[in-house]
Amino acid sequence: MKQLKEGDYEVEMPLVQGHDEIASLSRQFKEMVDYVRANNKALEEKVQERTLGLMQSEKKLNIILDSVEAYIYIKDARYRYLYANKKTCDLFGMSLEDVIGKEDSAFFDEATSRILRSVDVQVIQYGKKMTREEVNTDISGEVTTAYLSTKIPLQDEEGTIYALCGISTDITERKKTEELIKSLAFHDALTGLPNRRMLDERLRFFMTQSKRTGQCGALMVIDLDNFKPLNDTFGHKAGDELLVDAAKRLLACVRESDTVARFGGDEFVVLVTYLGEEEEKAREELHKIATKLLSVLSQPYRFENHYHSFTHICSMSIGGTLFLGNQKTVDDILKEADGAMYDIKAKGKNGICIV
Repeated sequence: MKQLKEGDYEVEMPLVQGHDEIASLSRQFKEMVDYVRANNKALEEKVQERTLGLMQSEKKLNIILDSVEAYIYIKDARYRYLYANKKTCDLFGMSLEDVIGKEDSAFFDEATSRILRSVDVQVIQYGKKMTREEVNTDISGEVTTAYLSTKIPLQDEEGTIYALCGISTDITERKKTEELIKSLAFHDALTGLPNRRMLDERLRFFMTQSKRTGQCGALMVIDLDNFKPLNDTFGHKAGDELLVDAAKRLLACVRESDTVARFGGDEFVVLVTYLGEEEEKAREELHKIATKLLSVLSQPYRFENHYHSFTHICSMSIGGTLFLGNQKTVDDILKEADGAMYDIKAKGKNGICIV
């Protein structure tokens, strides 16, 4: 009985022989011990079965988490890693054992670590679910990657937040594609200049600025007069090279606040800003700019191919118009400048008309 009291249920239980009260008590006591032993054995088998089940479930879960094309991790209330799936460990270049217990500063540069901590604080301290795009730079400062990350708080039975779980997916290529699509939507593919859509936006923006500041602006339409003969004689490759060169010359002649755009073909448009408050002086300044453009763009264009080198000279027709604030619409400004350009073409080309 003392051994049983100390938890030793494997003790041998000799039976007291006979028919008296002690013998009867001995049999009952042995039956009780056998019953406890059977229950313990059944309980141990059940615990072993459940433990095996948990281990198998955990193994399956780890297999799933390690095969997911996402970075999955858990951080404790002190912002240290408690868990990281294989993809996250591969990103950090460490085993899970080496990742556990470390903070983001062990893997990312100072600026990234600071931003990540500010987001994690919102999750851990205030229980917020945070979904945002992140641009993270590794600790070397050389590799920058864009992620879409979701972080949620983990709570115990009492509702206390003890950790956060995060899942991040690499969206670097998607962001590059978005930037490319955006660039194509607002820029000419050949020259890289703004297209009609971007020019319209910038023109509307400066019209608002012009109304507020009282500064005049102007729009010039430039058409290359003898561009087609180059295309017909030497092919589109030469024509494309001339357009790219012409775009560079235009950009070199204007200020940073001005905009050079290509509308297609051999037609360029220049938005000139902040020409002053007096219309006549603004007109004089615009004419100086147009004269400079005419001179620079009329310089010979040089070409080389596998067979020979040659030059080509393009004259041009430049039409321009002044505007102040919202006194004219965008369409009116474009029509006036375009009309001025066609007036020059009708009078023999290679000239300037400011209306």
